[in-house]
Amino acid sequence: LEKIIAPTRVRELIGKLTVLAVFKTVPKSVICGGRIIEGKVKNPCKVKVLRGDTVVTYGDLVNLQSGRQNVTEAVAPSEVGLEIKCESVIQAGDTLEFFVEK
Repeated sequence: LEKIIAPTRVRELIGKLTVLAVFKTVPKSVICGGRIIEGKVKNPCKVKVLRGDTVVTYGDLVNLQSGRQNVTEAVAPSEVGLEIKCESVIQAGDTLEFFVEK
């Protein structure tokens, strides 16, 4: 018998953001604003929420806005608005890491 090898997924970090404000939280979705501190943010991508060095939750970026315009990409050091599909636990001061899985 041949062994079935599970496909490996590689996460590529594309950017980091500091949350400045949380505007709206509903079950399974958060709308917040923040400043990109490193790299870029692309829509769509995966999001990891960090509080200090602790991973709080994972989610998916649903919408990205810059200057009240919907955009597909924003680069550091701009400020953006985000809608993230995840648990409603994001707080101001959290760090968001954006990555794509390949």
